Amino acid sequence: MMRRWLLYILFIFLLVSSQVAYAMLFNSNVTVADTINVADSTVTSVKQGKKEVYRAENYGVDARKFAFQGRYRIPPMTPEYSNSNFFSHLYFGGGVSVEHINRRGVYNYGTGFVYSFTVGKDISKCHSLSATLRWGDNTIKNSDILLDRLGVQLNYHFHLTRYFLEYNPKRILDVSTTIGIGYQKSDIWKAKTEALYGMIGLRGTIRLANRLHLAIDPYMIIASAGYNGMSKGDASLGYNASYGIGLSLIYTMKNELSNDVADGKRLFDNNYIFFEGGPQTVYSNITFSESLGRYFAIGYGHWFARNFAFQLSGGYSSGGWSRYRTPADLSAGHPEYTYIAKVQYFFARAELVANLLTLPLKKDVKKFHLGLSGGYEYGFQWKYTDRNTNEHDHQTSCYYGGLTTALQVKWLLPQGKALYLSPRVTFVNFGVPYKEPYDFIEKEYTDKRFSLALGLEFGLKRRPYEKREGDEQLYKFKENGKIRYRQGLCLSASFGSNYIFDRGYYKG
Repeated sequence: MMRRWLLYILFIFLLVSSQVAYAMLFNSNVTVADTINVADSTVTSVKQGKKEVYRAENYGVDARKFAFQGRYRIPPMTPEYSNSNFFSHLYFGGGVSVEHINRRGVYNYGTGFVYSFTVGKDISKCHSLSATLRWGDNTIKNSDILLDRLGVQLNYHFHLTRYFLEYNPKRILDVSTTIGIGYQKSDIWKAKTEALYGMIGLRGTIRLANRLHLAIDPYMIIASAGYNGMSKGDASLGYNASYGIGLSLIYTMKNELSNDVADGKRLFDNNYIFFEGGPQTVYSNITFSESLGRYFAIGYGHWFARNFAFQLSGGYSSGGWSRYRTPADLSAGHPEYTYIAKVQYFFARAELVANLLTLPLKKDVKKFHLGLSGGYEYGFQWKYTDRNTNEHDHQTSCYYGGLTTALQVKWLLPQGKALYLSPRVTFVNFGVPYKEPYDFIEKEYTDKRFSLALGLEFGLKRRPYEKREGDEQLYKFKENGKIRYRQGLCLSASFGSNYIFDRGYYKG
Protein backbone atom coordinates (compact mmCIF):
# COMPACT_ATOMS: atom_id res chain seq x y z
CA MET A 1 0.00 0.00 0.00
CA MET A 2 2.81 2.38 0.94
CA ARG A 3 4.68 1.62 -2.27
CA ARG A 4 1.62 2.48 -4.35
CA TRP A 5 1.30 5.90 -2.71
CA LEU A 6 5.01 6.57 -3.24
CA LEU A 7 4.61 5.78 -6.93
CA TYR A 8 1.68 8.22 -7.17
CA ILE A 9 3.68 10.99 -5.47
CA LEU A 10 6.70 10.35 -7.70
CA PHE A 11 4.53 10.52 -10.84
CA ILE A 12 2.96 13.84 -9.80
CA PHE A 13 6.40 15.27 -8.94
CA LEU A 14 7.82 14.33 -12.35
CA LEU A 15 4.80 15.80 -14.14
CA VAL A 16 5.00 19.14 -12.29
CA SER A 17 8.79 19.41 -12.52
CA SER A 18 8.72 18.84 -16.29
CA GLN A 19 6.21 21.68 -16.76
CA VAL A 20 8.32 24.02 -14.56
CA ALA A 21 11.50 23.15 -16.43
CA TYR A 22 9.80 23.81 -19.75
CA ALA A 23 8.59 27.22 -18.58
CA MET A 24 12.05 28.22 -17.21
CA LEU A 25 14.14 27.00 -20.14
CA PHE A 26 11.95 28.16 -23.01
CA ASN A 27 9.50 30.88 -21.97
CA SER A 28 11.93 32.91 -19.80
CA ASN A 29 14.69 32.98 -22.38
CA VAL A 30 12.60 34.55 -25.09
CA THR A 31 12.83 38.33 -25.30
CA VAL A 32 9.39 39.79 -25.41
CA ALA A 33 8.71 42.57 -27.88
CA ASP A 34 9.26 46.12 -26.70
CA THR A 35 5.61 46.99 -26.93
CA ILE A 36 2.70 44.68 -26.14
CA ASN A 37 -0.88 45.86 -26.46
CA VAL A 38 -3.24 43.89 -24.30
CA ALA A 39 -6.89 44.89 -24.38
CA ASP A 40 -8.46 45.84 -21.06
CA SER A 41 -5.22 45.27 -19.12
CA THR A 42 -2.41 47.17 -17.49
CA VAL A 43 1.15 46.37 -18.61
CA THR A 44 4.01 46.65 -16.09
CA SER A 45 7.73 46.07 -16.59
CA VAL A 46 9.89 43.85 -14.35
CA LYS A 47 13.61 43.83 -15.02
CA GLN A 48 15.41 40.52 -14.67
CA GLY A 49 19.08 41.16 -15.42
CA LYS A 50 19.47 42.25 -19.00
CA LYS A 51 16.13 40.93 -20.15
CA GLU A 52 12.78 42.60 -19.80
CA VAL A 53 9.59 40.66 -19.28
CA TYR A 54 6.24 42.38 -19.56
CA ARG A 55 3.56 41.12 -17.23
CA ALA A 56 -0.08 41.78 -18.12
CA GLU A 57 -2.34 42.41 -15.19
CA ASN A 58 -5.64 41.12 -16.58
CA TYR A 59 -8.88 42.91 -15.87
CA GLY A 60 -11.54 40.94 -17.74
CA VAL A 61 -9.62 39.24 -20.60
CA ASP A 62 -10.73 35.60 -21.13
CA ALA A 63 -7.44 33.77 -21.62
CA ARG A 64 -9.27 30.64 -22.77
CA LYS A 65 -9.91 32.33 -26.12
CA PHE A 66 -6.17 32.26 -26.78
CA ALA A 67 -5.37 28.89 -25.18
CA PHE A 68 -4.80 25.54 -26.82
CA GLN A 69 -8.45 24.55 -26.30
CA GLY A 70 -9.33 26.69 -29.28
CA ARG A 71 -7.69 24.20 -31.59
CA TYR A 72 -10.05 21.46 -30.52
CA ARG A 73 -13.29 23.34 -30.71
CA ILE A 74 -15.65 21.35 -32.95
CA PRO A 75 -16.63 23.48 -35.96
CA PRO A 76 -20.31 23.51 -37.00
CA MET A 77 -20.99 20.42 -39.14
CA THR A 78 -24.08 21.80 -40.92
CA PRO A 79 -25.00 25.30 -42.12
CA GLU A 80 -27.29 27.41 -40.00
CA TYR A 81 -30.89 27.87 -41.09
CA SER A 82 -31.48 31.03 -43.13
CA ASN A 83 -34.46 32.36 -45.04
CA SER A 84 -32.87 35.20 -46.96
CA ASN A 85 -35.35 35.73 -49.83
CA PHE A 86 -38.62 34.54 -51.34
CA PHE A 87 -37.10 31.49 -53.08
CA SER A 88 -35.36 30.24 -49.95
CA HIS A 89 -37.12 27.03 -48.84
CA LEU A 90 -39.85 27.47 -51.47
CA TYR A 91 -40.88 24.00 -52.65
CA PHE A 92 -43.11 22.25 -55.15
CA GLY A 93 -44.56 18.76 -54.87
CA GLY A 94 -46.71 16.34 -56.78
CA GLY A 95 -47.92 12.82 -56.15
CA VAL A 96 -50.78 10.38 -55.69
CA SER A 97 -52.75 9.16 -52.67
CA VAL A 98 -54.82 6.06 -52.06
CA GLU A 99 -57.96 7.11 -50.14
CA HIS A 100 -60.94 5.19 -48.76
CA ILE A 101 -64.24 6.92 -47.91
CA ASN A 102 -66.10 5.34 -45.01
CA ARG A 103 -69.62 4.23 -45.81
CA ARG A 104 -72.17 6.90 -44.94
CA GLY A 105 -75.68 6.36 -46.27
CA VAL A 106 -76.66 4.40 -49.37
CA TYR A 107 -73.44 3.97 -51.34
CA ASN A 108 -70.38 1.95 -50.38
CA TYR A 109 -67.30 3.33 -52.12
CA GLY A 110 -64.18 1.42 -53.01
CA THR A 111 -60.66 2.73 -52.56
CA GLY A 112 -59.75 5.39 -55.12
CA PHE A 113 -56.81 7.48 -56.26
CA VAL A 114 -56.35 11.17 -55.48
CA TYR A 115 -53.74 13.17 -57.42
CA SER A 116 -52.25 16.31 -55.90
CA PHE A 117 -49.98 19.27 -56.65
CA THR A 118 -48.52 21.33 -53.80
CA VAL A 119 -46.76 24.69 -53.44
CA GLY A 120 -45.29 25.56 -50.04
CA LYS A 121 -42.67 27.53 -48.14
CA ASP A 122 -40.90 27.30 -44.80
CA ILE A 123 -41.74 30.46 -42.86
CA SER A 124 -39.24 29.57 -40.13
CA LYS A 125 -37.02 26.70 -39.05
CA CYS A 126 -39.89 24.62 -37.62
CA HIS A 127 -42.99 26.00 -39.36
CA SER A 128 -44.19 25.68 -42.95
CA LEU A 129 -47.30 26.60 -44.97
CA SER A 130 -48.52 24.99 -48.21
CA ALA A 131 -51.47 24.95 -50.63
CA THR A 132 -52.60 21.76 -52.40
CA LEU A 133 -54.80 21.10 -55.42
CA ARG A 134 -56.47 17.65 -55.17
CA TRP A 135 -58.49 15.75 -57.76
CA GLY A 136 -59.52 12.10 -57.92
CA ASP A 137 -62.35 9.58 -58.07
CA ASN A 138 -63.87 6.63 -56.23
CA THR A 139 -66.03 3.86 -57.65
CA ILE A 140 -69.17 2.55 -55.97
CA LYS A 141 -68.61 -1.11 -55.18
CA ASN A 142 -70.28 -3.64 -57.50
CA SER A 143 -71.00 -0.96 -60.09
CA ASP A 144 -69.31 1.27 -62.65
CA ILE A 145 -70.55 4.55 -61.13
CA LEU A 146 -67.81 7.07 -60.43
CA LEU A 147 -67.57 9.79 -57.79
CA ASP A 148 -65.44 12.60 -59.26
CA ARG A 149 -63.83 15.02 -56.77
CA LEU A 150 -61.90 18.28 -57.09
CA GLY A 151 -60.73 20.43 -54.17
CA VAL A 152 -58.18 22.86 -52.72
CA GLN A 153 -56.50 22.59 -49.33
CA LEU A 154 -54.40 24.85 -47.07
CA ASN A 155 -51.88 23.14 -44.78
CA TYR A 156 -49.72 23.95 -41.77
CA HIS A 157 -46.67 21.77 -41.04
CA PHE A 158 -44.66 21.60 -37.82
CA HIS A 159 -41.23 19.96 -38.22
CA LEU A 160 -40.73 17.66 -35.24
CA THR A 161 -37.17 16.58 -36.08
CA ARG A 162 -36.01 20.18 -36.49
CA TYR A 163 -37.55 21.12 -33.16
CA PHE A 164 -36.05 18.25 -31.15
CA LEU A 165 -32.84 17.50 -33.11
CA GLU A 166 -31.99 20.93 -34.58
CA TYR A 167 -32.01 21.87 -38.25
CA ASN A 168 -29.88 19.77 -40.60
CA PRO A 169 -30.41 19.98 -44.41
CA LYS A 170 -28.45 16.71 -44.85
CA ARG A 171 -30.75 14.70 -42.57
CA ILE A 172 -32.00 11.53 -44.26
CA LEU A 173 -35.46 11.48 -42.62
CA ASP A 174 -37.50 14.47 -41.52
CA VAL A 175 -40.86 14.04 -39.73
CA SER A 176 -43.51 16.75 -39.46
CA THR A 177 -47.17 17.04 -38.57
CA THR A 178 -49.81 18.27 -41.03
CA ILE A 179 -53.04 20.13 -40.23
CA GLY A 180 -55.19 21.27 -43.14
CA ILE A 181 -58.57 22.70 -44.09
CA GLY A 182 -60.10 22.29 -47.53
CA TYR A 183 -63.00 22.79 -49.90
CA GLN A 184 -64.20 20.10 -52.34
CA LYS A 185 -66.73 19.80 -55.15
CA SER A 186 -68.08 16.32 -55.96
CA ASP A 187 -69.99 14.98 -58.93
CA ILE A 188 -71.96 11.70 -59.10
CA TRP A 189 -74.87 10.84 -61.40
CA LYS A 190 -74.55 14.43 -62.68
CA ALA A 191 -75.50 15.62 -59.16
CA LYS A 192 -73.02 18.16 -57.78
CA THR A 193 -72.31 18.67 -54.08
CA GLU A 194 -69.92 20.81 -52.04
CA ALA A 195 -68.17 20.13 -48.74
CA LEU A 196 -65.73 21.60 -46.25
CA TYR A 197 -63.29 19.32 -44.48
CA GLY A 198 -60.43 19.18 -42.04
CA MET A 199 -57.37 16.96 -42.34
CA ILE A 200 -54.74 15.80 -39.85
CA GLY A 201 -51.74 13.64 -40.60
CA LEU A 202 -48.01 13.03 -40.52
CA ARG A 203 -45.38 13.61 -43.19
CA GLY A 204 -42.12 11.72 -43.44
CA THR A 205 -39.68 13.07 -46.06
CA ILE A 206 -36.73 10.97 -47.21
CA ARG A 207 -33.80 12.90 -48.68
CA LEU A 208 -33.02 11.49 -52.13
CA ALA A 209 -30.61 14.25 -53.15
CA ASN A 210 -29.98 17.90 -52.44
CA ARG A 211 -33.36 19.69 -52.68
CA LEU A 212 -35.22 16.50 -53.73
CA HIS A 213 -37.26 14.51 -51.18
CA LEU A 214 -39.71 11.62 -51.27
CA ALA A 215 -42.68 12.28 -48.98
CA ILE A 216 -44.96 9.69 -47.35
CA ASP A 217 -48.19 11.16 -45.93
CA PRO A 218 -50.69 9.09 -43.89
CA TYR A 219 -53.77 11.20 -43.07
CA MET A 220 -57.39 11.23 -41.89
CA ILE A 221 -60.22 13.54 -43.04
CA ILE A 222 -63.45 14.63 -41.33
CA ALA A 223 -65.81 16.42 -43.75
CA SER A 224 -69.28 17.86 -43.95
CA ALA A 225 -72.10 16.29 -45.96
CA GLY A 226 -71.37 16.30 -49.69
CA TYR A 227 -67.80 15.01 -49.47
CA ASN A 228 -69.00 11.60 -50.69
CA GLY A 229 -71.32 13.09 -53.31
CA MET A 230 -74.51 12.77 -51.24
CA SER A 231 -76.53 15.55 -49.68
CA LYS A 232 -77.13 15.94 -45.95
CA GLY A 233 -80.43 14.05 -46.13
CA ASP A 234 -78.71 10.99 -47.64
CA ALA A 235 -75.94 10.67 -45.02
CA SER A 236 -76.64 10.17 -41.34
CA LEU A 237 -75.42 12.88 -38.91
CA GLY A 238 -74.41 15.00 -41.91
CA TYR A 239 -70.67 14.29 -41.91
CA ASN A 240 -68.20 12.04 -43.72
CA ALA A 241 -64.88 10.44 -42.80
CA SER A 242 -62.03 9.07 -44.91
CA TYR A 243 -58.43 8.03 -44.53
CA GLY A 244 -55.52 7.42 -46.86
CA ILE A 245 -51.80 7.52 -47.52
CA GLY A 246 -49.96 9.55 -50.12
CA LEU A 247 -46.65 9.32 -51.96
CA SER A 248 -45.12 12.40 -53.58
CA LEU A 249 -41.92 14.08 -54.71
CA ILE A 250 -40.92 17.46 -53.23
CA TYR A 251 -38.40 19.77 -54.88
CA THR A 252 -37.00 22.76 -52.95
CA MET A 253 -35.93 25.78 -54.99
CA LYS A 254 -33.09 26.85 -52.67
CA ASN A 255 -31.66 25.75 -49.34
CA GLU A 256 -28.38 26.02 -47.47
CA LEU A 257 -26.75 23.37 -49.66
CA SER A 258 -27.73 24.97 -52.98
CA ASN A 259 -24.33 26.66 -53.40
CA ASP A 260 -22.21 23.61 -52.61
CA VAL A 261 -20.55 23.19 -56.01
CA ALA A 262 -17.41 21.33 -55.06
CA ASP A 263 -16.44 20.31 -58.57
CA GLY A 264 -17.31 23.54 -60.39
CA LYS A 265 -20.52 22.30 -61.99
CA ARG A 266 -22.50 24.71 -64.10
CA LEU A 267 -26.19 25.12 -64.79
CA PHE A 268 -26.55 22.40 -67.45
CA ASP A 269 -23.82 20.04 -66.29
CA ASN A 270 -26.30 17.50 -64.88
CA ASN A 271 -28.95 17.80 -67.62
CA TYR A 272 -29.54 15.55 -70.61
CA ILE A 273 -31.93 14.91 -73.48
CA PHE A 274 -32.83 11.50 -74.87
CA PHE A 275 -34.54 9.85 -77.84
CA GLU A 276 -35.88 6.30 -77.78
CA GLY A 277 -37.99 4.05 -79.94
CA GLY A 278 -38.85 0.43 -80.67
CA PRO A 279 -41.65 -2.14 -80.82
CA GLN A 280 -44.66 -2.20 -78.50
CA THR A 281 -47.36 -4.73 -77.70
CA VAL A 282 -50.70 -4.44 -75.88
CA TYR A 283 -51.73 -7.31 -73.61
CA SER A 284 -55.01 -8.70 -74.97
CA ASN A 285 -56.71 -11.81 -76.30
CA ILE A 286 -54.83 -11.74 -79.63
CA THR A 287 -51.43 -13.15 -80.51
CA PHE A 288 -48.15 -11.37 -79.87
CA SER A 289 -47.50 -10.66 -83.55
CA GLU A 290 -51.02 -9.28 -84.05
CA SER A 291 -50.67 -6.84 -81.16
CA LEU A 292 -47.29 -5.46 -82.22
CA GLY A 293 -47.07 -1.74 -82.85
CA ARG A 294 -44.53 1.08 -82.63
CA TYR A 295 -43.29 3.32 -79.84
CA PHE A 296 -41.07 6.39 -79.66
CA ALA A 297 -40.46 9.19 -77.14
CA ILE A 298 -38.30 12.26 -76.60
CA GLY A 299 -37.47 13.67 -73.19
CA TYR A 300 -35.37 15.83 -70.88
CA GLY A 301 -33.80 14.85 -67.56
CA HIS A 302 -31.79 16.27 -64.67
CA TRP A 303 -29.50 14.44 -62.23
CA PHE A 304 -29.92 15.81 -58.70
CA ALA A 305 -27.02 13.62 -57.53
CA ARG A 306 -25.20 10.58 -58.83
CA ASN A 307 -27.96 8.37 -57.41
CA PHE A 308 -31.24 9.99 -58.56
CA ALA A 309 -32.59 11.86 -61.58
CA PHE A 310 -35.93 13.30 -62.65
CA GLN A 311 -37.07 13.23 -66.28
CA LEU A 312 -39.99 14.46 -68.39
CA SER A 313 -40.91 12.94 -71.75
CA GLY A 314 -43.62 12.75 -74.36
CA GLY A 315 -44.30 10.49 -77.29
CA TYR A 316 -46.54 8.26 -79.38
CA SER A 317 -47.27 4.52 -79.46
CA SER A 318 -49.67 2.12 -81.15
CA GLY A 319 -50.61 -1.54 -81.34
CA GLY A 320 -53.40 -4.03 -81.88
CA TRP A 321 -55.83 -4.67 -79.04
CA SER A 322 -58.66 -6.91 -80.28
CA ARG A 323 -59.86 -9.16 -83.11
CA TYR A 324 -63.19 -8.50 -84.85
CA ARG A 325 -65.29 -10.49 -87.30
CA THR A 326 -67.42 -9.06 -90.03
CA PRO A 327 -70.54 -11.18 -90.78
CA ALA A 328 -70.94 -12.54 -94.26
CA ASP A 329 -73.26 -10.87 -96.76
CA LEU A 330 -73.37 -13.35 -99.62
CA SER A 331 -76.02 -11.41 -101.52
CA ALA A 332 -73.58 -8.54 -101.78
CA GLY A 333 -70.65 -10.87 -102.44
CA HIS A 334 -68.99 -10.18 -99.07
CA PRO A 335 -67.79 -13.30 -97.21
CA GLU A 336 -66.97 -13.32 -93.50
CA TYR A 337 -63.54 -11.99 -92.60
CA THR A 338 -61.61 -10.97 -89.48
CA TYR A 339 -59.35 -8.00 -88.78
CA ILE A 340 -57.32 -6.58 -85.90
CA ALA A 341 -58.60 -3.40 -84.23
CA LYS A 342 -55.85 -0.88 -83.53
CA VAL A 343 -55.17 1.61 -80.73
CA GLN A 344 -53.04 4.76 -80.66
CA TYR A 345 -51.65 6.64 -77.65
CA PHE A 346 -50.33 10.19 -77.32
CA PHE A 347 -48.75 10.65 -73.89
CA ALA A 348 -46.64 12.72 -71.50
CA ARG A 349 -44.98 11.38 -68.36
CA ALA A 350 -42.86 12.33 -65.36
CA GLU A 351 -40.49 9.83 -63.76
CA LEU A 352 -37.94 9.42 -60.99
CA VAL A 353 -34.80 7.48 -62.00
CA ALA A 354 -32.59 5.58 -59.51
CA ASN A 355 -29.04 4.51 -60.39
CA LEU A 356 -28.89 0.90 -59.18
CA LEU A 357 -25.10 0.68 -59.49
CA THR A 358 -23.93 3.75 -57.56
CA LEU A 359 -26.40 3.17 -54.73
CA PRO A 360 -24.84 -0.10 -53.44
CA LEU A 361 -21.27 0.58 -54.65
CA LYS A 362 -21.22 4.19 -53.32
CA LYS A 363 -19.00 5.31 -56.19
CA ASP A 364 -19.29 6.30 -59.83
CA VAL A 365 -19.23 3.64 -62.54
CA LYS A 366 -17.51 4.93 -65.66
CA LYS A 367 -18.67 2.48 -68.35
CA PHE A 368 -22.11 1.14 -67.46
CA HIS A 369 -25.29 2.41 -65.87
CA LEU A 370 -28.26 0.38 -64.63
CA GLY A 371 -31.29 2.56 -63.94
CA LEU A 372 -34.81 1.90 -62.68
CA SER A 373 -37.44 4.53 -63.49
CA GLY A 374 -41.01 4.88 -62.33
CA GLY A 375 -43.65 7.57 -62.53
CA TYR A 376 -46.98 8.75 -63.86
CA GLU A 377 -48.23 8.90 -67.46
CA TYR A 378 -51.15 10.93 -68.77
CA GLY A 379 -52.37 10.93 -72.34
CA PHE A 380 -55.04 10.52 -74.97
CA GLN A 381 -55.99 7.22 -76.60
CA TRP A 382 -57.96 6.42 -79.73
CA LYS A 383 -59.32 2.94 -80.35
CA TYR A 384 -61.20 1.97 -83.45
CA THR A 385 -63.01 -1.24 -84.31
CA ASP A 386 -63.98 -0.90 -87.97
CA ARG A 387 -61.65 0.27 -90.71
CA ASN A 388 -64.54 0.99 -93.10
CA THR A 389 -66.64 3.32 -90.97
CA ASN A 390 -66.31 6.43 -88.82
CA GLU A 391 -69.48 5.85 -86.82
CA HIS A 392 -69.36 6.64 -83.09
CA ASP A 393 -70.19 3.04 -82.12
CA HIS A 394 -66.97 1.83 -83.70
CA GLN A 395 -64.59 4.33 -82.10
CA THR A 396 -63.52 5.16 -78.56
CA SER A 397 -61.41 8.19 -77.72
CA CYS A 398 -60.70 9.37 -74.19
CA TYR A 399 -58.03 10.64 -71.83
CA TYR A 400 -56.25 8.21 -69.52
CA GLY A 401 -53.81 8.15 -66.63
CA GLY A 402 -51.60 5.39 -65.34
CA LEU A 403 -48.37 4.25 -63.78
CA THR A 404 -45.27 3.39 -65.80
CA THR A 405 -41.92 1.79 -64.97
CA ALA A 406 -38.84 0.88 -67.00
CA LEU A 407 -35.37 -0.60 -66.67
CA GLN A 408 -32.42 1.12 -68.37
CA VAL A 409 -29.32 -0.86 -69.31
CA LYS A 410 -26.98 1.93 -70.42
CA TRP A 411 -23.56 1.96 -72.03
CA LEU A 412 -21.76 5.24 -71.30
CA LEU A 413 -19.92 6.77 -74.27
CA PRO A 414 -17.39 9.64 -74.42
CA GLN A 415 -18.42 13.28 -74.45
CA GLY A 416 -21.51 12.76 -72.30
CA LYS A 417 -23.34 10.40 -74.68
CA ALA A 418 -24.93 7.06 -73.86
CA LEU A 419 -26.62 4.17 -75.67
CA TYR A 420 -29.24 2.19 -73.75
CA LEU A 421 -31.85 -0.55 -73.96
CA SER A 422 -35.06 -0.02 -72.00
CA PRO A 423 -37.91 -2.52 -71.47
CA ARG A 424 -41.02 -0.76 -70.12
CA VAL A 425 -44.48 -1.65 -68.80
CA THR A 426 -47.35 0.86 -68.48
CA PHE A 427 -50.76 0.43 -66.82
CA VAL A 428 -53.36 2.49 -68.70
CA ASN A 429 -56.45 3.32 -66.60
CA PHE A 430 -59.46 4.88 -68.35
CA GLY A 431 -63.24 5.10 -68.25
CA VAL A 432 -65.62 4.70 -71.18
CA PRO A 433 -69.17 6.11 -70.87
CA TYR A 434 -72.24 4.03 -71.51
CA LYS A 435 -74.49 4.95 -74.41
CA GLU A 436 -77.20 7.54 -73.93
CA PRO A 437 -79.16 8.09 -71.75
CA TYR A 438 -76.64 6.53 -69.31
CA ASP A 439 -73.56 8.30 -70.63
CA PHE A 440 -72.93 9.80 -67.17
CA ILE A 441 -71.90 6.30 -65.98
CA GLU A 442 -68.42 5.11 -66.92
CA LYS A 443 -67.02 1.64 -67.31
CA GLU A 444 -63.52 1.35 -65.82
CA TYR A 445 -60.78 -0.50 -67.72
CA THR A 446 -57.04 -1.09 -67.38
CA ASP A 447 -54.81 -1.95 -70.34
CA LYS A 448 -51.21 -3.11 -70.08
CA ARG A 449 -48.60 -1.93 -72.59
CA PHE A 450 -45.14 -3.44 -73.06
CA SER A 451 -42.36 -1.84 -75.08
CA LEU A 452 -38.67 -2.43 -75.77
CA ALA A 453 -36.85 0.75 -76.74
CA LEU A 454 -33.35 1.48 -78.02
CA GLY A 455 -32.33 4.98 -76.91
CA LEU A 456 -29.65 7.64 -77.28
CA GLU A 457 -28.79 10.11 -74.53
CA PHE A 458 -26.91 13.39 -74.92
CA GLY A 459 -25.54 15.30 -71.95
CA LEU A 460 -25.86 19.08 -72.10
CA LYS A 461 -22.60 19.72 -70.23
CA ARG A 462 -20.02 21.74 -72.16
CA ARG A 463 -17.25 19.27 -72.89
CA PRO A 464 -13.58 20.38 -72.71
CA TYR A 465 -11.69 20.59 -75.98
CA GLU A 466 -7.93 20.62 -76.15
CA LYS A 467 -6.56 22.98 -78.75
CA ARG A 468 -4.22 21.38 -81.25
CA GLU A 469 -2.02 22.84 -83.92
CA GLY A 470 -4.00 23.63 -87.05
CA ASP A 471 -7.39 23.52 -85.34
CA GLU A 472 -7.92 27.28 -85.56
CA GLN A 473 -9.53 26.85 -88.98
CA LEU A 474 -11.77 24.00 -87.81
CA TYR A 475 -13.16 25.17 -84.47
CA LYS A 476 -13.96 28.38 -82.74
CA PHE A 477 -13.56 28.04 -79.01
CA LYS A 478 -14.06 30.23 -75.99
CA GLU A 479 -11.51 30.28 -73.20
CA ASN A 480 -12.56 29.77 -69.60
CA GLY A 481 -9.40 29.77 -67.54
CA LYS A 482 -7.17 26.98 -68.87
CA ILE A 483 -10.05 24.91 -70.26
CA ARG A 484 -11.49 25.54 -73.70
CA TYR A 485 -15.02 24.53 -74.68
CA ARG A 486 -16.60 23.88 -78.02
CA GLN A 487 -19.33 26.35 -78.93
CA GLY A 488 -22.06 26.04 -81.50
CA LEU A 489 -25.68 25.25 -82.36
CA CYS A 490 -26.84 22.49 -84.68
CA LEU A 491 -30.30 22.34 -86.29
CA SER A 492 -31.55 19.45 -88.41
CA ALA A 493 -34.74 18.38 -90.16
CA SER A 494 -35.88 15.15 -91.80
CA PHE A 495 -38.86 13.70 -93.63
CA GLY A 496 -39.97 10.35 -94.97
CA SER A 497 -42.85 8.17 -96.05
CA ASN A 498 -44.00 4.60 -95.53
CA TYR A 499 -45.92 2.03 -97.53
CA ILE A 500 -48.70 -0.06 -95.95
CA PHE A 501 -49.21 -3.58 -97.28
CA ASP A 502 -52.61 -5.05 -96.37
CA ARG A 503 -53.78 -8.62 -96.61
CA GLY A 504 -56.15 -9.58 -99.39
CA TYR A 505 -59.85 -8.84 -98.90
CA TYR A 506 -61.00 -12.47 -99.24
CA LYS A 507 -58.07 -14.16 -97.47
CA GLY A 508 -58.98 -13.16 -93.91
